Amino acid sequence: MRRIVYIGLLTLACAGSLHAAWKYVYYYGGFGRSDGAFAFPSGVAAVSGSTSRYVYVADTGNHRIQQIRIYGTTGSTRGSFVNKWGSYGSGNGEFINPTGVAYSETKDYIYVADQGNHRIQYFDASGSFLGKWGSYGNEAGSFKRPWDVGVSPRNGFVYVADSGNDRVQYFTPTGSYLGGWGVPGASSGDFRNPRGIAVTRGTHVYVSDTGNNRIQLFTYKGVCLGEWGSFGSGDGQFKDARGVAYSYESEVFVADAGNSRAQRFTAAGEFQEKFATELDIPTDIDVWPHGLRFVVVDSGRHRISWWEQENRVSVLPESLGRVKALFR
Repeated sequence: MRRIVYIGLLTLACAGSLHAAWKYVYYYGGFGRSDGAFAFPSGVAAVSGSTSRYVYVADTGNHRIQQIRIYGTTGSTRGSFVNKWGSYGSGNGEFINPTGVAYSETKDYIYVADQGNHRIQYFDASGSFLGKWGSYGNEAGSFKRPWDVGVSPRNGFVYVADSGNDRVQYFTPTGSYLGGWGVPGASSGDFRNPRGIAVTRGTHVYVSDTGNNRIQLFTYKGVCLGEWGSFGSGDGQFKDARGVAYSYESEVFVADAGNSRAQRFTAAGEFQEKFATELDIPTDIDVWPHGLRFVVVDSGRHRISWWEQENRVSVLPESLGRVKALFR
């Protein structure tokens, strides 16, 4: 299934994409409740610090968020526990089955889709509670099982995959309602249980339309620009597509949970590569900014796994400049 609106510029993304070789590096975690262990984790946000790379993990079964430091490819240690916050409940800073987490470059905030409490909470980078919004319902600003959250790197707007309402809603950084789109269905712009969302630097929005086994692309106000995918296990097909991530290199990564793999595409949805090493029910994916590395939540094995880029060859760079200007 494919529908492209911005034919000229998006086609350039296919013809002029950058091709890279990626290699599996390592994993971190395992089942448990101790620091650095996970119970059916669902979401991840990759953050580059001044000297280290970090991930924030929605540790769903343990009703908490964990911060993990990720190291390079040398040495015997690949990751280490840094911080955690949260416990079961509905109070400030408590969670019921959190499933999505996102980092705001503009505010240095951590946003969490507190799915079981039908709300969004946000924290500073150390986990101190700052605010919340939302409650159960289908009115503007309310949620039914919000599954994932994404933040615009340009203006800090917060986009929510409101899975139970089959829609996307977006807000100011502190939760004031700005708009939304989507109704239940299979037509372009409709959703069935959307569970992943990513926002580009140009405030375009990618959504994993999980129940329809496809990825959809929108403007920041919800105009549908394109879609790709169908049910299956072939290249570019999905079974229970979950998390989606957009890289600064104009590439889209998808956690294809039902096929126990991740897939990489151009910004327009052309299949590039698949990754299946050491994955069992991958539920989310993110890319470190300028880090040439991506991380996957391997929920079935209660851990995170990551890959890094080995080499990169540029093709038609003059075309890519135009594409990146559109999507960033």
